[in-house]
Amino acid sequence: MTLRSEELPPADWPTLAGTELAPVWPLLTPATGRILVVRDGDRLVGCWALLQAAHVEGLWVAPDERRHGRVFRQLLRGMAGWVAEADLPGVLTQALTVDVADFLVRRGARPVPGTTFLWPRAEVNRCLR
Repeated sequence: MTLRSEELPPADWPTLAGTELAPVWPLLTPATGRILVVRDGDRLVGCWALLQAAHVEGLWVAPDERRHGRVFRQLLRGMAGWVAEADLPGVLTQALTVDVADFLVRRGARPVPGTTFLWPRAEVNRCLR
């Protein structure tokens, strides 16, 4: 068969269960994301999402304050307020330690498979050449 690529309609996003997009697509809306799929006949053989998402990054607390939790709680409340104020469906973040990963999961964060990369637009554009 011949491969064909197409945009997956939002009503069909649930069909991505079992792919790496399973934890991601529930946060998307038609205004904040698009999903490209590749089919071989009727069979889904690939997918990739373009999503507009805020990314919270660079959390740091002074080493002598980490055991108290008070600085972190202040940061967490403030950032949660910003996320709510911006009416975001969610945010991306990363964990550099198992403790942070466990904390995030306990509070409802969904692990996304893989390693996160920043891919500058200029480099993405080179793929079009």
